[in-house]
Amino acid sequence: MRIIVLASGSNGNSTYIESGNNKMLFDCGITFKSLNERLSSFGIDYHDLTHLFLSHSHIDHVRSAKKIVNDVSGIKVYCTEYTRFQSKTGIEEEKYDEKFNYVIDEVLKFDNLEIKILPLHHDAIGTIGYVLNEENKKAVLITDTGYVDKTYIKYLSNADIYILESNYDTEMLYSSERPLELKNRIAGDHGHLSNTDSAIILANSIGVNTKYVVYAHISEDCNFYTLPELIKKSHIEVYDEYGIDYSKIEFFTGNRNGVTGEFKI
Repeated sequence: MRIIVLASGSNGNSTYIESGNNKMLFDCGITFKSLNERLSSFGIDYHDLTHLFLSHSHIDHVRSAKKIVNDVSGIKVYCTEYTRFQSKTGIEEEKYDEKFNYVIDEVLKFDNLEIKILPLHHDAIGTIGYVLNEENKKAVLITDTGYVDKTYIKYLSNADIYILESNYDTEMLYSSERPLELKNRIAGDHGHLSNTDSAIILANSIGVNTKYVVYAHISEDCNFYTLPELIKKSHIEVYDEYGIDYSKIEFFTGNRNGVTGEFKI
């Protein structure tokens, strides 16, 4: 699998994943101009996209969806029914019905690739995450959830790469100038994962095959975005508590304003 994290943050999210002949975009929450430029910089023509997965209807995940659905004739779109009809992108026109495939809690198969759909807990109905398995390789992509059900660990365990939300530092969130109602929403069961939440999930999931961890969807003002070593430190403290060996894992901070990196597993 070839994985490129094109954008990661509350201002926009998008990840490109290539597996065999499948050229897939997971969310498209940045401007089309930026998305096209970033894809092109890796030699990818957006017209060649075969699948578009939309995790939920918030604009930072669907901003360019209408343009892509309009322009790419053979693309297939996968999302929940709620995402399709709650989206504000204009992709709900009936003429696009044949391109949309509704998913809930299932496994999709594309050649040698299997994608497990994971229902998540966010303030957008129908939010989903993904676990991709290609033969003996595994990638996990989860953002925008207040918590991850413990029963999901069996799907998440020992992945080669985790692209997992680590949205906020709890102390920074509650000392911020945001309204208390918003703070409580973010920290609630249908909000986002804190650094500690994210670290605990990873401590229960990472294994000998794990090569990369991308801390995703990081808040610019309620996390250590400008001091990413402090995000890693908050995770390392949890890993140490759990006795996790992370010496062979590379850690990356999701880039809100550009490409985080390209990963091959």
